[in-house]
Amino acid sequence: MSETRNVTTFAEPADSPITTLQHSASLSALAKALARAQAEMKNPPKDRINPHYRSKYADLATVRDWILPVLNRHGLSVIQLPCERDGRPALFTLLLHESGEYVGACVPLRPVKDDPQGMGSALTYARRYALQAIAGVAGEDDDDGNTASGNVPRRRRLNDRLEESRRKMLDYFRLNHQISVEQVCRAAGVQHPEEIDEPHLRRLREIALALKAGRPASDFFASLASSSNASQGLPAAA
Repeated sequence: MSETRNVTTFAEPADSPITTLQHSASLSALAKALARAQAEMKNPPKDRINPHYRSKYADLATVRDWILPVLNRHGLSVIQLPCERDGRPALFTLLLHESGEYVGACVPLRPVKDDPQGMGSALTYARRYALQAIAGVAGEDDDDGNTASGNVPRRRRLNDRLEESRRKMLDYFRLNHQISVEQVCRAAGVQHPEEIDEPHLRRLREIALALKAGRPASDFFASLASSSNASQGLPAAA
């Protein structure tokens, strides 16, 4: 005899608030599975840097890789769908259990720009935070609520000055010595220009002063030294 199971049908009331929590009549099986899954989870590695705030965070791909396999092992899955509520873009996130139990919520999106790129960025941001909230993990630096409360003017000014110094330094090497961004990054000991911080800028200023004093650029940029050797018919270093 086949087993029958009562599954609650999800239907969001039309007049419910946009952030109202939606869930099945029972959550006992889901709660047990989620507790077991969370006991296995660890915070995802913060493998990205926000260039505006100099803070580290885990991007969406990393968050998914750390969360979804653990949830799946315990019969849990996540659905995240873009939607619209009251004429505004939104994201609906639903946590499902193999028993048919579920819990979900819809949150509004506030794209910075009203174009496909702005919408995609807002969706990615919301998906990342919703997944972390479901799993109970932290994938970004804790600034003690300063960003959310708006207490960041001094920090933002410092970051703006750092960004301006970084831009001017890169422009100096590019315009005056035809040194590419990649070459400057290698000389500074970083992989990406947004990683250039004050210690790196001090090193680059020292190089700039040496170049003004007559030192050849090849003393500081290995790729230039290789090009110079090649133009002179010298063998490359082994």
